[in-house]
Amino acid sequence: MEKVEIKKLIEQCLNYFYESGYAKGTIDYYKCLWTKGILQYMSDKGIDMYTPDVGAKFIESTQHQDMS
Repeated sequence: MEKVEIKKLIEQCLNYFYESGYAKGTIDYYKCLWTKGILQYMSDKGIDMYTPDVGAKFIESTQHQDMS
């Protein structure tokens, strides 16, 4: 996977959900998770482009928080 702007990636995912007939509540749930999760993490770190490595680091950071 090449680098992609996180906001565009989220938009693509949301469009997929809409086109696939996902319930509005489900779409809103994921949008909230992404906005308060990976998007906030990347913003805090000054990262604009998403890569799998960024995703892995985000997941690792959330696991460390759960252990606290």
